[in-house]
Amino acid sequence: MAHPVTCTKHCIRSRELLLFLAALCWVSAPAQALPPPGQWVVNPTSLDFMTVTVGQSSQLAVSFTNNGQVAVDVTASQGSGFTVPAGTQVAPGQTVQVPVTFTPTMDGTFNGQLLFKEPKAGGSQAVPLMGVGAGSTLESSSTLLDFGKVLIKSSRSITITLTNRNTQPIDVIALTVGKPFRVVATPGTLQPGGTMTVTVLFKPKRVKTFEETLDIAILKAGASSVIRIPVLGEGVDGRVGAVPGKLNFKNVPSNVFHVRETWVFNATSNPVEFVIDSRGYDEEFFHQRYPDAITLDGFGAFELALLFGAIRICEHTGEIKIRWRLLPVPGSALPAGKNSGSFKVKLKANTSS
Repeated sequence: MAHPVTCTKHCIRSRELLLFLAALCWVSAPAQALPPPGQWVVNPTSLDFMTVTVGQSSQLAVSFTNNGQVAVDVTASQGSGFTVPAGTQVAPGQTVQVPVTFTPTMDGTFNGQLLFKEPKAGGSQAVPLMGVGAGSTLESSSTLLDFGKVLIKSSRSITITLTNRNTQPIDVIALTVGKPFRVVATPGTLQPGGTMTVTVLFKPKRVKTFEETLDIAILKAGASSVIRIPVLGEGVDGRVGAVPGKLNFKNVPSNVFHVRETWVFNATSNPVEFVIDSRGYDEEFFHQRYPDAITLDGFGAFELALLFGAIRICEHTGEIKIRWRLLPVPGSALPAGKNSGSFKVKLKANTSS
């Protein structure tokens, strides 16, 4: 049902014409998981660095041809031991040799990804990366501690095992990590073949992405050294909502249709059901590009897009009301506290000559 709005001058309400123009002028499409065939050429499609001595580096390259219409960003997965030059980007029509460097920090197998991604359109392609670090004589069961998303004031732990692969004893003299991570382990001597269990706790107190290292100070045959393991984690506040909370279609030329987007997010660890009420705006001028209901898994998000257009100078306001309901995780009860509610995305629009 369309709600009354106030227009300046004259607004011609022709739903059929508006929908016809919308079909011609629609500029928003769902993000692609992969670019269209032939748009990008990647060679090789995976990299194996084989075995590299701990503390040293090895470099290989991937050839990338961008036959698309927009620039492509190039990054390596965080904390994986693999890196590419910061700010690497491939312009349309370019072929670039992208250098990838592998620098193992300790013994063990390292896995990562080289990611090619369009900043706005969303097309992406990943190249798997693999390498083995050897020579440090102290082996860890994990070369990266990634806690993922953790609700603030709650905690998560990861346990690893250190093994002495040397023929001589190794003294583990200290284990440290930056806040809000905390290490639980007792320093001691590892005999050849001996093991030590190390637990790292993550208890975030604010919404932020944290990057630290677990530093393991060792002494072997009178020589000291430090082995570092990347530690990653993100604190989230367990809310649901939309960002931005207001869509402003400012000075849209008449006879032109514009699209604005907001992201509806679920920052809880439970699935959440969202029901979207579109009765708060005039459907003669605003056209929805989203489902009426959707369920998001924990820490999920979806894009809500809206199109606006008119053929005369007009001003409009409205809102999208979104009701949400927390769903239980299979086998678990709902958490205590507020488990349902609603929020609004405000709308404001005007056309110009």
